[in-house]
Amino acid sequence: MAESSRLSLDTRSDWPWLLKNLFSIAQHSNEPVCIAWGKDLTTFCNDAFSELIDHRTSRSGQSLKDLLAPLWETISTSVKLALQGKEPKPERVSLWVLKENKNQQDQSVFSCVPLHNENGQVAGLYCTFKTLSGSSRDTETPFADEKAVYGNFLDEIRVGVMQLAQDSRILYANRTIKRLLGYTDETFPVSFNDLLHPQNRKKAETVKSWQELWYTTSHFHIELPLRCQDGSYILTNNEISLKLDDKRKPAYALIATLPSDNDYSGERRNLFLYDQLTSLPSRNYADLLLNDALERSAKSRQSFAILLLNLNRFKMVNESLGHEVGDELLKSVAVRLSTSLRKEDIVIRMGNDEFIVVLQNIRNDDNIDMVAHNLLYSISRPLKLAGHDLTVTASIGCSVYPRDSTEIDSLLKYADIAMIEAKRTGMNAFRFFNRDMSVTVLDQLLNETSLMRAMEKKEFLAYYQPRLSLSTGKIVGLEALIRWNHPQKGLIPAAEFILQAERIGLIRRIGEFMLKTVTRQLMQWREKNKQLIPVAINVSSTELYDSDLKNALKDILDKTGLSPKLFELEITETGLIEDIRKVRATLSEIRKIGITVSIDDFGTGYSSLSYLSTLPVDYLKIDSSFIANVIVNKNTASIVETTINLAHSLHMQVIAEGVSTQEQLEFLVNRGCDQIQGYLCSRPLSPDELDIFLDKFKPSSLGLSV
Repeated sequence: MAESSRLSLDTRSDWPWLLKNLFSIAQHSNEPVCIAWGKDLTTFCNDAFSELIDHRTSRSGQSLKDLLAPLWETISTSVKLALQGKEPKPERVSLWVLKENKNQQDQSVFSCVPLHNENGQVAGLYCTFKTLSGSSRDTETPFADEKAVYGNFLDEIRVGVMQLAQDSRILYANRTIKRLLGYTDETFPVSFNDLLHPQNRKKAETVKSWQELWYTTSHFHIELPLRCQDGSYILTNNEISLKLDDKRKPAYALIATLPSDNDYSGERRNLFLYDQLTSLPSRNYADLLLNDALERSAKSRQSFAILLLNLNRFKMVNESLGHEVGDELLKSVAVRLSTSLRKEDIVIRMGNDEFIVVLQNIRNDDNIDMVAHNLLYSISRPLKLAGHDLTVTASIGCSVYPRDSTEIDSLLKYADIAMIEAKRTGMNAFRFFNRDMSVTVLDQLLNETSLMRAMEKKEFLAYYQPRLSLSTGKIVGLEALIRWNHPQKGLIPAAEFILQAERIGLIRRIGEFMLKTVTRQLMQWREKNKQLIPVAINVSSTELYDSDLKNALKDILDKTGLSPKLFELEITETGLIEDIRKVRATLSEIRKIGITVSIDDFGTGYSSLSYLSTLPVDYLKIDSSFIANVIVNKNTASIVETTINLAHSLHMQVIAEGVSTQEQLEFLVNRGCDQIQGYLCSRPLSPDELDIFLDKFKPSSLGLSV
């Protein structure tokens, strides 16, 4: 073996698997082979090639041009075409010019084939010399059929090779692919469709994939089950190159095939680049589309954004209403996403309840922000599926090329981090990625570990915030608020950990803890002959879809003898409308027991008051974000006043949250608000602090005259 071959074997560990196979085959091939690679076209020659010319003409690290210098004028055009990814016609050459013992009868055909790396770029050249016999050297036969020139080495390599026309006809198949699938020359299928599983060969997604791919990419990898002669299927890994003709129209596809390490179970495995349920591009297509977007943006020097979108509480919809309803919901979301974007933007279904949106040619963050919030609004519009009135929300995280990264993997990771932050801050939120978020996510993971242990360590406490009636001046209710007594950080409010608790599946146990704690506290007050005041308990949407809540409430009332009027359930607006019909039925049963119901944080979701009026609700709580601006913003004041009037017309009482100033109190009194809750009246209190507060409280301290 020539010195140059030893050099190449030491440097090929990072090469694509197809190129490695060609190297391995070339070493053992009797056909003269020279592989040139890299920008300088450094050569590797097998023994047959070295014998064909002279040993001493092949040196370590020699370029192709230096190696074949006497022939360069003849073959340079073929080499240039091959480097452009084209397949030039073979050239007749006289090898005697390369030999010391020159024999002018030595006529050969030089063939040069481009080798592509995994990104579809030309990585090297596969060069062969086929010696012509005396009877054939004056004929045109070698030029009449190019397959005769390439056939020898294509049949020798241990990789299956097929050439396909645009209509899926198999134009060529080498010996390896036939042996792999057990076919003979006579029995090998005429169409590639005949090698696909019957379930898949006529799917619209398959046709769509091939037709569109010809114009969007030149090279990709896909795992496919292929049919064997005996009717069985084996799973294969396939590198596919799609070629265009001079007019930029589909010419043919080249498929290089190896058997997969996995077994084929008979089910679809990464078969399509399009998702069967939604007809959107699937995870299999994501790499191609994202890399294509990156290449276009790099060339045009424009930015593009990746939005990672996750549906909130989709698992609950599946579990409570069934997978058929869940599938219909996903199809509806897919349509809403697709119809909310420009033609050049892309929507990909990554799996289950996660989607990627690629926004191309963006100008600034304002454009992205507008699109993202439009998507949130579009998704959250109510829809009716299988007799169920549903509303879902989403969380969206965004990363931007090239600001955040120039690599697809990093952009996806950063979008995911931003999406987690969006979930943490609210259930219908959008966030851009920033570097501080990486630290936040790490802290969050550590926090979740501590949170899981908090229940066992009895670190959760119940605090109570009073509610004041504006008509009587009396404390008429309490809201039970959970606190985490962290051993290092001290008392942590619910807003800082409740979404994490929901994400890690702790929310149901927290709900059970609060119900038992409130019940125990009411019984203690009863034993001490204290005034019994109704207590509101926050209920997650997870608990609403379960009959356990209703049964637990009935069981408590039966065992303790406490009045149902002492219990009130608070449900957030965004949580209760995921299936309005089921929620309505659950709340109706709870109200029949005598327990009151309130809608918390009204105004933070996308539902209308008339929509929520169909629910059996006693109280409407206006979110503190509205109350905070009611004095300084006329529009906010108008919204609050209208909400109070509409709620009263629907026989609901109104509670204003977050009241902290005398001016806010006066505004609410003048607009007929029923109750207030906030720091103006009292902060959340421990049971002992609450006893002291109730003993000392007087309405006059707030300027109320009743």
